[in-house]
Amino acid sequence: MDLLSIRGWKKEGEKQRTLNEIRDARSSDYKAYSKGEVPFRILSSLYIFSLVVICGVIAYEKTVVTYRAPFPSGEEKTNISVSIEVSIVVTDSSLDGMGEEVKKYLDNSFARRQQPLPVTIEGIVNDVKKRSFSSLLSDIYPPSPPSPPSSLDIFIALIPSKEWTHFSATSVLLTKGKWALVQIREGEDPSKILARIDTLIFDVLIGIPHLDLIVKRDARERIEPWVIATMTPEHQKRLTWDCNALSSSYSLRLVHVHSSFLSTINPILLPSLNRFASLLKDITTLNIKSEHLFDLYLGGLVEEDVQGRETITQQNVHLLLKEIDSLVSPTQSIDPQLKIVILHSDTKMIMLDGESDDVSGASISEWGGVIVNDDRVTENVLSSVRMILGMDSHLPPSFEREKVPISQWELTRLSIRSIVDSSLRTKHSIRALRSLIKDIDNLVFSDDLSNLISSSISSLSSSLSNPRMPSLNGLKKAVTNAESALMDASLLSLLYFPTEQKFGIFLPLIALYFAPALFLLPRIIHYCILRC
Repeated sequence: MDLLSIRGWKKEGEKQRTLNEIRDARSSDYKAYSKGEVPFRILSSLYIFSLVVICGVIAYEKTVVTYRAPFPSGEEKTNISVSIEVSIVVTDSSLDGMGEEVKKYLDNSFARRQQPLPVTIEGIVNDVKKRSFSSLLSDIYPPSPPSPPSSLDIFIALIPSKEWTHFSATSVLLTKGKWALVQIREGEDPSKILARIDTLIFDVLIGIPHLDLIVKRDARERIEPWVIATMTPEHQKRLTWDCNALSSSYSLRLVHVHSSFLSTINPILLPSLNRFASLLKDITTLNIKSEHLFDLYLGGLVEEDVQGRETITQQNVHLLLKEIDSLVSPTQSIDPQLKIVILHSDTKMIMLDGESDDVSGASISEWGGVIVNDDRVTENVLSSVRMILGMDSHLPPSFEREKVPISQWELTRLSIRSIVDSSLRTKHSIRALRSLIKDIDNLVFSDDLSNLISSSISSLSSSLSNPRMPSLNGLKKAVTNAESALMDASLLSLLYFPTEQKFGIFLPLIALYFAPALFLLPRIIHYCILRC
């Protein structure tokens, strides 16, 4: 053996072998081993390919694919129906004919009156009964305070002038209980009496105009300017309050602004508010908290008028609201916040309205109110809360309401409003969520949200099954679940991950794993053909 062959060099004249010659020169054992290894190579490639595909599909569905649970339906089939019984009592036999005439008139009024669709208000007028005025007094002035209503009934007493114990110019007295007293003057035109009772029942006790505004708000129906122009000034002022939605719960914060450490707090203020809140617990929940501010300087907001009084004008009230918002920290609660600011000062402070008239306080829609601390602070705070919640209604000149924080008939009227408002808001929230999911592909609708909507529809249907007294707690649950689902943050988890970005991320990964598989495919087909 020469040195060149040891080093692997070939002589210049030696012929170099081709690849086929080298392959043909292999032993038969090697060829058999290599041929038997082919299916295992194919299986291993298929295993890796399948593993990558399965894991990739799972990861894609978990992280990128927009999950859509089945959306429940059935809320549109639920009818909003309220049944109201009207009981009429006369205290003198001379009014028997008038009582029957009133009953006949109300039967026709309920049948022909245009109702705020899709709400159906059914009126059942009971037979006229006769009771003495003395026996009626125990019902008019019950020993127990008002309580949450157990029905939506209306009670009217027709009383002749000779038994009328109130101011003679008062035609209708709305008592603190459930009764409305109507004075029947001798020789009075019956058409005027019927018109007065019509206004009493439909405008005051039921609140048809208020319900009509709620329906228009839900339908996003625009109120024409000429309609507003035809309203009375009092009705125009009430328009903002009446259109506000009645939330199922509020966070009511009493903010006491002190000018010195010597100021005192009325001891009956908080107990009175708690008692007021307990009467509304079935309709709306008031979570009351008190706060105190000692570092707010009021000198820049107080002006001295020509009489030497310290006054706060309407313009300065807006500046005060900004100061309060900057100093009072927001709460973590999702409930709407209402702030009642009570100004404590060593000297008497007067608030002025836009016409420079003295007022007891200011109420701001969906914000709260500003009250000056004086001997009537409890009354003024309750009045402000009533106005913010939309409980006040403008009464005709001859109508009078007893001076109490809340009456039994007001609870009934507020219950009717809550039934209509909660039902419409529940349906609106469900429709809005269904429309969003239909129009936006990247919104995620999870099983939890599907269960919330299903529970809301079930609560809505069961709560409205009894028109005589729909379940207020069930309606609160229905609207809470529907609005919680509509505002849930999980809907937006993939909102900012559009389809173009998905392809931009996953196409390179797919090409990286699928390109070798495509090159391997001809060999797999060739092997399968040879095996067959």
